[in-house]
Amino acid sequence: MKFSLFFMIAIFCANLSFAQSQERKDKEINFLTEKLSLNDQQVNKLTRVIQRKHDDFQVIQKYKSTNPQKYAAKLKALYEGTLISIKLILQNDTQREAYRQYQINLRKQKGEMIKNYKKNGLSAEDAANKYYSEVIFF
Repeated sequence: MKFSLFFMIAIFCANLSFAQSQERKDKEINFLTEKLSLNDQQVNKLTRVIQRKHDDFQVIQKYKSTNPQKYAAKLKALYEGTLISIKLILQNDTQREAYRQYQINLRKQKGEMIKNYKKNGLSAEDAANKYYSEVIFF
């Protein structure tokens, strides 16, 4: 009886986690689709990019507690690689300009967040690591 209850709770938690993950992916895809005015073909490519980001994020979690420096480097590479992959999807000047403006806003946000982290006593490296861990998902 206890095993059955535990098993049911585990299934419920797994389903809830999957739903939250899917909701996060959908939110990110919808935001970028609207922001960059993507067509259906581009949305399909974007969906693969975002799915790959989520999959890769799960893979690097093993380093979070065992090798924090490696984790931080992989997290930064994943973040920046995702942005490059999104840029490669764009097909026209209007989309590229919208993306350029989006990147300007991201850089401003990064500067402000890192400045606040440093103000709160974090080193530049720790501030950058914290930034990437907080913005990897929307």
